[in-house]
Amino acid sequence: MDPKTKNNMINSMIGLAFVLLIFSFVEGKNTDSEKREKEEAQLQEDKGFFFTSPSPQDNTTKETKSTDSGDLQKIEPNEKLADVIEDGSKGEIVEIAELKDFFSEEDIKASNEVARQFSENYYPFDGGDPLSHIENVKEYMTTDLYEQVSKEVPRSTLTTFRKEVKSIELYEPYDVSSKEIMWMSRINGTVYNHAGEKTKDEVLEYRLIITKENEDKFKVKNAIITLTN
Repeated sequence: MDPKTKNNMINSMIGLAFVLLIFSFVEGKNTDSEKREKEEAQLQEDKGFFFTSPSPQDNTTKETKSTDSGDLQKIEPNEKLADVIEDGSKGEIVEIAELKDFFSEEDIKASNEVARQFSENYYPFDGGDPLSHIENVKEYMTTDLYEQVSKEVPRSTLTTFRKEVKSIELYEPYDVSSKEIMWMSRINGTVYNHAGEKTKDEVLEYRLIITKENEDKFKVKNAIITLTN
């Protein structure tokens, strides 16, 4: 074989090897991309996509499942609601229970007053005496709750040294129970720093479960506090 022919064959083999290498790289990249897309699609299918939105009717949080994880606007249609709108019917009427359906007017008023006193006296905070607000509501709490909150004394910070109540609104929750009286308390408050300067306004909601301790007076048995702003 003459040197020229031998050189051409070597160059051809090198070129072929290079083409095969490029093809292998592109094919592998496409395969990895397809595999990754399938895995992500399967993950979305298995997990679904959820987001929460507040309900103005009951101040609770509801979950809605989206049909497309990338678009919050594509929500699964409510077929029953669509039928109601289409035929003009009223649909199914749901009766919402109220406290008066299970408790006497006297108990409702008494528990409401306890919820108000608890809210008015527990929210205010004094960094110079961080236990004062707990002691101020001791008579409105069960013994168990008092012992619990006494162990969780809040500390003042640079921006939160004192708190004052601006307004309080009490209302019945949507999920009224026949076993225990529950009140929702929405508190609008103002927060001050150590220098007495206002740092912010805040809105909190107290979910208060009221019970009769030893069948005597109504007291707060449990309190769930949520910062809403």
